[in-house]
Amino acid sequence: DVYKRQALEYAEDMVESGDFSTPHVDSQDTTPAQRFSRVMRWAKMAGECINVGNKTATDIVASLIIDDGNEERSNRKVLFDKEARLGGVVCIPHSVFGVLTVIDIVGGEYEGAGATQQY
Repeated sequence: DVYKRQALEYAEDMVESGDFSTPHVDSQDTTPAQRFSRVMRWAKMAGECINVGNKTATDIVASLIIDDGNEERSNRKVLFDKEARLGGVVCIPHSVFGVLTVIDIVGGEYEGAGATQQY
């Protein structure tokens, strides 16, 4: 599906570029909302969660919810956003971290204006 494909493209971009210095911004300097807008009309919210190193679903989700070291708790905000409706998840191998997980989430799709919230 389009959400998983978006997550995979970004994960592969991060692995290829090796650049983790600007999370959520790919090698073309586009944000999740910009990448989503190329392939869909998303509604209400668009967000992305990134996790490195955790290998089980339980560990990945726990790490994102706890969001330790992230003062803004942006992963937690995306996962628990009341508008979140659709998403895609991909986990790919990474030579340094072992596993790289990307979760892309939107508030839905529709014909009309763009979102009200971007993470």
